[in-house]
Amino acid sequence: MAEEDTSEKDKAASLGEGSARMSHDRLAAANALGSLTINVALSGEERRQAHDIQRALSVDAELQVRASLARAIADYPFLPPVIAERLAQDVSEVSAPVLQRSAVLPDTFLAELIESGSADELAQVNIATRRELPESVSGPLLKVGKRRAVESVLSNASANISDDGYEALFAREDLDGRLLTLVSARQDLTEPVVAQCHKIILTDRLDREVGAAIRTNLIEAHSLPEKMADAIVNAALEDALSRAASNAEATSQEMIGLAVTLDRHSDLTPSLLLRMTCDGSLDFTVAAFHVLSRRPYEEIETAFEVAGTEAFAELYLATGLAPYFRFALFTAIKRIAQERDKPYDSAPDKPIQDIIREIVGFYRGIAPTSLEQVIARLCHEASRWSEDKDTASSSA
Repeated sequence: MAEEDTSEKDKAASLGEGSARMSHDRLAAANALGSLTINVALSGEERRQAHDIQRALSVDAELQVRASLARAIADYPFLPPVIAERLAQDVSEVSAPVLQRSAVLPDTFLAELIESGSADELAQVNIATRRELPESVSGPLLKVGKRRAVESVLSNASANISDDGYEALFAREDLDGRLLTLVSARQDLTEPVVAQCHKIILTDRLDREVGAAIRTNLIEAHSLPEKMADAIVNAALEDALSRAASNAEATSQEMIGLAVTLDRHSDLTPSLLLRMTCDGSLDFTVAAFHVLSRRPYEEIETAFEVAGTEAFAELYLATGLAPYFRFALFTAIKRIAQERDKPYDSAPDKPIQDIIREIVGFYRGIAPTSLEQVIARLCHEASRWSEDKDTASSSA
C-alpha cells in the first residue's frame, strides 16, 4: 500500500515537473519570437509558421506566456491584426505593450474600444500614449475617455487632435483649469481653438484655478516677488479677457452677464476696462459701468457718447472705481466712441496712439510707450497714490 502511495506521489511530481517544463518551453518560445519576427527577411513559409506560433500562444492559458508574447511582438510590423486585437483585449499585463506600440491595430478598432466602454482607464491611458495618435482615436478619448486618459492625450506631444476633438473636450463636465492648462501648452492649436479657450476663460466655469496656478508658478518656480507675480498674472488674465471680448460677437445681455461674473470675483478693475475699451470692446465697458453704477444700460450708452467731463466724473464716482484712472478711462472711452461709426481707417492704431498721447500729457511719471506699458505704469502709480493717501489719512 505504501509502495502505491509513493508511486502516485512520484507520478504527480513528474506531471508537475512536466507541466512546469512545458510552461517554461512555451515562455521561451514566446520570448524567442521577439528575435524571430524582427527579421524582415523571413520567407513566406517561415513567416506563416511564426504566425501560427503567435496565434497559438496568444490564447495560451498561462498569463505569463501571453504577456511575454505581447512584449516580444508589440513592434512586429507584420503581426496579423486578429492576433494584435486579441492581445489588446486581454488583461492589462498582456494588452499594455500592444495598445501602446502595435502599429497593426486598426484605428477603427481602437476607437470602438473606447466608445463601447470596453477599454478600462488603464487601457485608455495606454492608447493615449501611442506615438502619432490619430485624430480618429484622440477624438473619442477626449469626448468619453476617463480623466487620466484625457490628460495623457493632451500631454502626448505627438498626438494629433482635430478642432472637433478640442470641441468635445471643452464640452466635458469635468473641464477645469488643469485640462485647460494642458491645452494651452500644446503647439497644434488653431485660431478657432484659441478663441474657444478665451471664451472659456470669460466664463465662471474655471473659477480662479488657471490664474492661481500661474501665480503659484511665478512665485515659487521663478522666485518673483508676490506683488510682481500678482501684477503679471492680472495683466495676462486681463489681456486674455480683453482680446476674447473684442473678438466675440456677444449681445449686450451676454456682456452684462460677463461683467456680473467678473464683478463677483472683484475683477472689474479700471485697468481691465481700459484694456477692453482700447481693444474696441466699448460694449463691455458700457455693461461694466451699468453693473457697477446700477444705472440703466441705455443711460450709460448715452453718457459715453455725449457726456462731458463733469457728467462723466459723476458717473465714474458712482461706479466706485479707483479715482486715479478716471481721466485715462474718460479719454479712452471718448476716443473709441468717436471711431465706432467711422469706416475702416488706413491707420487703425491711430486712436490708441491718440489715447496714449493724452494720458502721457495728463499724468506725471508716465513715458510715451506701448499701451501695455502705459497701463502697467498707471497701475503702479495708482497703487502708490492710494498708499500715500492712506498714509496721509492715518497721520491726520
